[in-house]
Amino acid sequence: MLPSLNSGDFVFANQFYFVVRVNDVVVVNHPYYHRIIKRVARICQIRGFLLCGDHEDSVSSKKMGWVTQPQIEGKVMFSIRKR
Repeated sequence: MLPSLNSGDFVFANQFYFVVRVNDVVVVNHPYYHRIIKRVARICQIRGFLLCGDHEDSVSSKKMGWVTQPQIEGKVMFSIRKR
């Protein structure tokens, strides 16, 4: 998620009540990549959410595929930079 987030940064995510919109940063439990933080690129009522990263070397949305609402563990509310 560079430049938005660096490795080791702390994120605070709302896990209880959140509405996911395009451009939101979310924590996802992906079957292959496990717990990963990504930005919501597209929303489709039938397929779910297509995610992307902020960095050009991040895992592409094509590799990740669509994720469903239950796979989203939380919406990132803010982060703290690691020194």
